[in-house]
Amino acid sequence: MKFQAHNNASYANEIWQYYQFTQDKLLLAEFLPILEGLATFFMEGIIVKTERGWEIGPLVGVHESPVKVKNDGISLSGTIAILEHYAGAARLLDQENDFSRRCNEVAAGLRLTLDQLYNGVYFRSAEGEKDINMSSIGPVYPMRVISFTDARAISTDQAMLDYLHSRARRAGKRYNFPWAWGMMATLFARQGKGDTAWEILQETRPTICQFGGMTEVMEGDEWNMQYFGTAQGAVVTALHNLVLQEEDEAVVLFPAVPSGWKSTSFENLLAGGLEVSAVYQSHAGVTGKVKNIAPQVIERQLVWGSYAIKICLDPGETYAFKWK
Repeated sequence: MKFQAHNNASYANEIWQYYQFTQDKLLLAEFLPILEGLATFFMEGIIVKTERGWEIGPLVGVHESPVKVKNDGISLSGTIAILEHYAGAARLLDQENDFSRRCNEVAAGLRLTLDQLYNGVYFRSAEGEKDINMSSIGPVYPMRVISFTDARAISTDQAMLDYLHSRARRAGKRYNFPWAWGMMATLFARQGKGDTAWEILQETRPTICQFGGMTEVMEGDEWNMQYFGTAQGAVVTALHNLVLQEEDEAVVLFPAVPSGWKSTSFENLLAGGLEVSAVYQSHAGVTGKVKNIAPQVIERQLVWGSYAIKICLDPGETYAFKWK
């Protein structure tokens, strides 16, 4: 499995997204060498220049088969994420250099290669493949190199959902893959489709054990093993995106609340350098507070439905809000 490289992008995402949540530049600076190391490894060992442009060589795909595939969707988009995260961090920390600029240039070329995977309905899992799998949605999420609201993302999400539903009831046997359901619910939550996201999340219920964990996969209504957090993480991320999202400089409250929820609340979720707590009641509106947890002044637009207000908070400062 030495050619399974896409997990490296998960590490880069953890570092970069932790910065996005906390706006902590000191932590970003501490981890910059890891981002640079990831970028260096991929630039020297994974990326190739062909007559068609920038590509990645044959690697193990998301299906984890030893049969390597070329320009696998999640590996390709993960490579783009690694290069762009390093270049973005270097720029933010005033450490931009020739290598970081080169990373941006190569990432732009890889984006053109990624575009070729889209067949008009969905992103194919890899070059030369016709099937759809988790590599198809990987460019949208978790790698986030394609916008959630891109028309290609929307059509791929629906095609993937149709595929998962057909697979779940195949030959009268139940197949349940909670990691996939959690990923799909996040995608639909980011598109503001709370009812669809919540319906998807119901598919994960049979996989939950009495201790709160989830099986990796259920086949024939039977568990195969207790897994180590991947499925739970995907499901919790989906729940987070139902009630709180960050988009550019905006922090959006309850962006995809399912229509059947008459009330809901959360405490101390993070977005854009803010710690947010809020309560939603369909008959009373939204109340809550935000606190700047970053070491610098934070300016954000706080949004709920048609309500929006621009806030500017010093480190440690709290702002309370109430909208009916």
